[in-house]
Amino acid sequence: MLLLGLIAALGLITALACAAPARADGFKGWRFGMTPQEVQKVKACSPYTTVKVTGGLECSNFTFLGAKRNISFVFQQDKLVKIQIWIYKGKADGEAADALGKLARYLSKTHGKLECPELPDLASLPRRKLLKYLSHLKTKAAPTAKLQLKPAKDPRAFFTFSSLIYNQAHGYFLFTYLQPPR
Repeated sequence: MLLLGLIAALGLITALACAAPARADGFKGWRFGMTPQEVQKVKACSPYTTVKVTGGLECSNFTFLGAKRNISFVFQQDKLVKIQIWIYKGKADGEAADALGKLARYLSKTHGKLECPELPDLASLPRRKLLKYLSHLKTKAAPTAKLQLKPAKDPRAFFTFSSLIYNQAHGYFLFTYLQPPR
């Protein structure tokens, strides 16, 4: 009887020791799989509003990279599947270059080396080179051109990538997307 008790205890200890650590996949209190009601309880931003086109939520008071940003939440089957942070929206080349440089430096500092085939050293490029690239991007926009970047190694809590889109009619859009880890 004592032997059976020891074997059971050893089995329990082994199972606990080998169990994977609990993961909290998400960002700033938001966790993938949350319902819209649970997302709205996260205090990192408020007030939340419903996005009728997508059925998701957004909040325009999220502080990221030192400024208020719009953050959007996309749901499938009432579960959070994507977070999108709007970094820049506008037509000014200088503001777009500054936003892109700031985002690249943040991603590089936070997640390590970036993958960006068009601009391999994006995180360390001076503003004048970013402006030169944006000028080049505008020439190939017919009517839209895109630059994408992501950490070479995905963070543990989410998969992330960023897109800079230039549209001849509307200007620049710079977003960061976060999705459940792959």
